[in-house]
Amino acid sequence: QNGCHEIVDDINDIVIKSVLADFNPNLDQFTQRLTDLHSVGFRLTDGMMGDALLLFESHIKDMGRALIDAFAIVRGMTRNDILSICLRELLNPDRNLERHDLLDYILDQVDNPEETTYRALRSYNIVNPVNIYLNGNGFIPLALTQLKYAPIVYEFMLVKFGADSSVSRYLMGEITTARIGKAKLHESNSTLALSNASIDNGWQELSNIFNVYCMEGVPIESQFLPLFRTCPEEIPIRCLFERYLAKLFELRVEFQPSRVDEIPPLQVTPFTHSTHRASDEARTEWLHEICSCYQNDEMTATFRHQLERFFQWEYAKAEIEAEIS
Repeated sequence: QNGCHEIVDDINDIVIKSVLADFNPNLDQFTQRLTDLHSVGFRLTDGMMGDALLLFESHIKDMGRALIDAFAIVRGMTRNDILSICLRELLNPDRNLERHDLLDYILDQVDNPEETTYRALRSYNIVNPVNIYLNGNGFIPLALTQLKYAPIVYEFMLVKFGADSSVSRYLMGEITTARIGKAKLHESNSTLALSNASIDNGWQELSNIFNVYCMEGVPIESQFLPLFRTCPEEIPIRCLFERYLAKLFELRVEFQPSRVDEIPPLQVTPFTHSTHRASDEARTEWLHEICSCYQNDEMTATFRHQLERFFQWEYAKAEIEAEIS
């Protein structure tokens, strides 16, 4: 019996994938084939369900419901649980998803789409550890200066959930850490991008996505202030002060980053966008961090310049408000 199990394990992926590749919308027939295999030890894994969705990506609107229903029957799970698993599989960074259609299809059916997406993203722990970028030895792995997903995923999530969603905020954490990591790595090795077109292209995509998220008003969490304080590049620091903080503190500051490609038109129905955290709370938190930072000498000249300008803007705003009142 153990020998049979070993044989099944060895050929499990091949057998199940062959059945999935031969899928047809006849739900009963397809389900029966998978059920028969399941009864003798073959397993329909999470990864295989993700593979099947990608295999039929171009026909998902026609075949998706039958496919999801079949998965639910064979696995003995609810349809919503299957949708959640499929979403998590699609968001596996190793899959390098290059289209948004499958994500949109799943999200329009799954319960609590924002929470489910947020949990799926967090399961891959995609936000890079801040301490790595603050390490005094200056070594930053190249992988931590690149996006985990193709740009279309970030663009889709922003359109689908909105700038203030937990999904966009979480992705902004990954984008921010990678963007400043890229600036630091480029400073220590300026020829890296020049010698490798793939790295150069990836860094350009990262810079643009960071700029897009900033211009769309995706909040930047105050926990990332130490990164900005030591950032050797001007644009990320200006995005923080002249865009996000200026908007948060209602300061009149004009800012336009050097490059912002518009999000391509996506045939997506956005969810209703809601505000997750009151601006007063965010302002209080940021002001505390900024004031604490002001006492710290460890910052770049560019950051110090922007920090001083910020307090000048705040002072000018207070003067104007006092005059009006």
